Amino acid sequence: MLEVLSLLVNDPVRFADVSVPYLFRRIEKAGDTPPTLMLDEADAIFSAGRPSERSEALRGILNTGFQRGFVYGRVEKPNNQLKEYRVFALAAIASIGALPDTIEDRAIVLTMRRRSGTELVEQFRLRDAGEYLAVVRHRLHRLLTDHQDEIAGVRPELPVEDRAADLWEPLVAVAHLAGDEWINRAWTAAITMVEQAREDESSANVGLALLEATREVLNSYRDGAWIGSVQLVEALSKVPEYRDLASALGVAGVARVLRLYGVRPANHRVGESVRKGYRLVDLRDAWMRYLPSALSPATGATPLLPQRDQEEAATRQATHPLRTATHEANRGQGNAEHPAAASVSHIEEVTHVRS
Repeated sequence: MLEVLSLLVNDPVRFADVSVPYLFRRIEKAGDTPPTLMLDEADAIFSAGRPSERSEALRGILNTGFQRGFVYGRVEKPNNQLKEYRVFALAAIASIGALPDTIEDRAIVLTMRRRSGTELVEQFRLRDAGEYLAVVRHRLHRLLTDHQDEIAGVRPELPVEDRAADLWEPLVAVAHLAGDEWINRAWTAAITMVEQAREDESSANVGLALLEATREVLNSYRDGAWIGSVQLVEALSKVPEYRDLASALGVAGVARVLRLYGVRPANHRVGESVRKGYRLVDLRDAWMRYLPSALSPATGATPLLPQRDQEEAATRQATHPLRTATHEANRGQGNAEHPAAASVSHIEEVTHVRS
């Protein structure tokens, strides 16, 4: 997706990793014609773990760069000179899974699905596409340049409201140049994609609700190190406030949702039979990572070490006591993968486009 867009947009700046000072200086350097920021592998920066100073600074630029007028203030050395940098820029962001809510609220989210084995598509070659898309880009530039004043003067009727209207207004305004058919297409796209974004948000809420329910039901569970898949659904059904959730998802639905949080059913031998079930250490790990109330009360931000990690740390301490401190200091530097929305477990990549 980003490869195609990079051949169509104005002044593309492609990056998977970038320093914040470079970014706001690059935007300022472009002057009145801002570049198009193209961030790939954004999930590596905006992980589900504790936000870093760099990720929060980048999120701030992407948020404030949503509309004209905001600046990034800095005190420049050596004379402590006050300097303001414009941060308005177009942006396209590719990520596996969801991004911070403040970014997605300012974007049109395009959900890409993994191609199935029965779907046939033509192979994409960047070199071959470059010549064709260069012509398309030239025509788009000519169209928008010739009709710039006309587009700016359009106040189209929109089928969406609030921030979604701010996102879709320029696209619907361009559609007005092409006539009624394209206006209808733009309306259909806006309605469909805004509704899909709401459904995805609702599905993500289902995932967190299920995690909260399993913690409530199993936090004091003392009947072993695992619980059967059917037994878990039955336990949820016995609690009135979780009965509807358990009924709606069933055994298969619970497995599908929990898988997004790294919890997968496995085979367990019980006597002569083998049953599907979940390890409690896996569930505890998910509770600690994704439920806000599982954060440390001392700081309100730092997750406690999951029980599974505590057990692994104890083993390392017993076998390699001199290396444990270094290992524990380094393990926090990795990024935890954020789960995708519960209803779209087959999603491979999500691209966020800001118009």
